[in-house]
Amino acid sequence: MLRDDFDFDSTGDSAMLLQNTLETNASEIEFQGFCQDKRNDLSVLHHYPIIKVAFIKFNTLISSSAPVERMFSFATMFDIAKFNRLTDENFEKRVLCKANNINK
Repeated sequence: MLRDDFDFDSTGDSAMLLQNTLETNASEIEFQGFCQDKRNDLSVLHHYPIIKVAFIKFNTLISSSAPVERMFSFATMFDIAKFNRLTDENFEKRVLCKANNINK
């Protein structure tokens, strides 16, 4: 059986295009409904699942353990006898300057 690599039947393409159009229209309709909803609490997201997924994706904080650990590492650099008379404010400024690579 010969296999023809050229497929001139566009029914598959038009079905996919129709599916994409329907998904886009459903998303747009849901977004318009969300924008017109007068409620302003987070429970409104339960009525709009597409909006809820986007909200959770873009409004979730990333974990901050690495930056915090890095900051403590910089803080220990200044926790020596040479810097024992630093005020809390100056200590904080030095740690932040070191963390942000600012030379002072």
